[in-house]
Amino acid sequence: MTKTTPDFFEKIDAEMLKIMRKNLKKDMRVRDKIALGVTARLQALTPHRDELLHKIKSLPPQQAFKNIWRAADLIWWEAGDTATDYNHYSKRILLCGVMASTTLYWLNTNDKNMEKTNVFLDHRINDILKIGGMMGKLKSRTKTA
Repeated sequence: MTKTTPDFFEKIDAEMLKIMRKNLKKDMRVRDKIALGVTARLQALTPHRDELLHKIKSLPPQQAFKNIWRAADLIWWEAGDTATDYNHYSKRILLCGVMASTTLYWLNTNDKNMEKTNVFLDHRINDILKIGGMMGKLKSRTKTA
């Protein structure tokens, strides 16, 4: 049987992209575009918070990862990423971690205006930028060795 209707997470992704496109500006830094994507996903999830909690408890891990990977991929494409080398995968893997931890933080707080969640997200993105910087240094060192 083929799937013909979008599932819960596909609908959330569509809403996330709509919110992201509405607020995206050409002169935004990449980190701000990515933060916007994560925030847009949380905004899309807000009316479905209880359903999300139920789905998190019942989804097999591989399906949960597939859903978060798809969202991370969409965010990166919308942010203008065109990488096709290992960076394509490393960016998405790192964003999956940021999205998962931020979503769990958001679910465990009563943060109606998302102030605390946005601070948490900003810290996670800063952590990722540090990792990216370290990976870049390591890559340049291995090229010269």
